[in-house]
Amino acid sequence: MRIEYGTVISFADGIFVLDVAGTIETLHLTPFTEVLGDLGAATLVHADGHRADYGSVIAERVEVVCPDSARG
Repeated sequence: MRIEYGTVISFADGIFVLDVAGTIETLHLTPFTEVLGDLGAATLVHADGHRADYGSVIAERVEVVCPDSARG
């Protein structure tokens, strides 16, 4: 599953709550998630992952899209 532009609603304890085209998605990071950029400064992200049985997305790769100062 790919999330092209997820607007960050909240981020805590490795869990993003995102607004993706008007739909709320929960994105879980794991120790194996490839991270590009400063997640703490993220306002918009791209993510690749797979949907878990319970409906959330398990992130395989997350990239901070903006702001520019948050890029790695």
